[in-house]
Amino acid sequence: MARLSSGAKLARVLTSIVSGSRTGTLEVTSADVTTILFFSQGSLVFAEQGTLGETLGRRLLREGKLTQEQYAAVIQQMTAALIESEQMRFGEVVVALGYLEPEEVSEALRAQVRRKLLCCFQWARIGVGWDPSPEPVRSVAHWPTPVLPVIVEGIREFWTLPQTLPTLGPNGERYLVLAKNAHDVSRQLELTPGESGFLRKIDGRTTVNQLRDGRGLDRLGRARLLCGLILTGGVRLANRALDPSKPPPPASSPEPSRVAVQRLAAQLAASRKRLERKSLVPPEDEHRAALEAEQAHQRGRTQMGYDAWPVAARELRRAADLQPEVIEYELYARWAEFRANPPSAGDARRARKKLMELTQRVRKKDRDNAFAWHVRGQLAALEGDDEGALKFFSRAYALDRGDNEAERFLRLLKRRLAKK
Repeated sequence: MARLSSGAKLARVLTSIVSGSRTGTLEVTSADVTTILFFSQGSLVFAEQGTLGETLGRRLLREGKLTQEQYAAVIQQMTAALIESEQMRFGEVVVALGYLEPEEVSEALRAQVRRKLLCCFQWARIGVGWDPSPEPVRSVAHWPTPVLPVIVEGIREFWTLPQTLPTLGPNGERYLVLAKNAHDVSRQLELTPGESGFLRKIDGRTTVNQLRDGRGLDRLGRARLLCGLILTGGVRLANRALDPSKPPPPASSPEPSRVAVQRLAAQLAASRKRLERKSLVPPEDEHRAALEAEQAHQRGRTQMGYDAWPVAARELRRAADLQPEVIEYELYARWAEFRANPPSAGDARRARKKLMELTQRVRKKDRDNAFAWHVRGQLAALEGDDEGALKFFSRAYALDRGDNEAERFLRLLKRRLAKK
């Protein structure tokens, strides 16, 4: 029997937590990123993730809801408040300064929780650990977020065809029966119109293989949807086709796997002390360092916009030194230093190799990090790989329409390739 992929295991665990109305924290780890998901009676209410790009402020900035100047003003206000021994949250300051309404901040916070869960499905290798202790859940703000639709969205957005095989392959000759009527399943899982239409093909007399190889959606879309339905309990698997002369048996909710949850609790026991030591509200000195790092980072990025690379390098290096665990800070600092003091021919290869490794590490944490794609494009251009540079700059510009340098390179590369 094929082993379930890491993403499928995560989906099953999440479904078990929801259907079992469990309270506790689920730690999801991949590479250098750890996400802690907080559940209250089966509802996801909060999420912490060690990815700079997923902070509330960065999201509001990236989505155009805050300007660069407003973002800097919020960070400045938070730093000033901390000096006066008052720690303020980003959302509180945004509202106090009149940049957004409270409802807009609440909506953004819920979207942030959803996005942090969604990002867990982009990783190929995932480790999970469950802690049933209710105390951490009580100490965080609650932004209830439906989980099952996010599982389906994560599979839809990130899974490749090979990732669907461990779920579909062993069940290929089994029959699918909707757990509820098609309308309720579609609404619960927030399916697209095309996916909702596909549900009509699930009649209890068609196998997984027949549905996967049939019509409606494309092949990958069908495989992804079938995985999502199976892993969230939107369908149940039957060994025999339904008798059309008999009414279908009543649908039941998937039974949570106690053994699986107990196993996860055992896996987490070894790292429980580390989790307990992790403060949900950072110590004052650590919080101040984070704010000072972000201020230096923003100053450095501003100087990059003016091509003032020596000044930018100094500010960005300060940010990286203050927060060495934030790999994105290190990438910015290294790139600015590379631009401020171009290495000699002998050192250039080593410097480019280090930058390449940093872009890979950043993209492994957040594949939508526009700057990592931008630097990758620059490195490809330096190596004379115009086609690669075009691909990387296209991705960078699609993620950040304010990247004027990427846009300039795109025009240049398209003209150059057209002449070949």
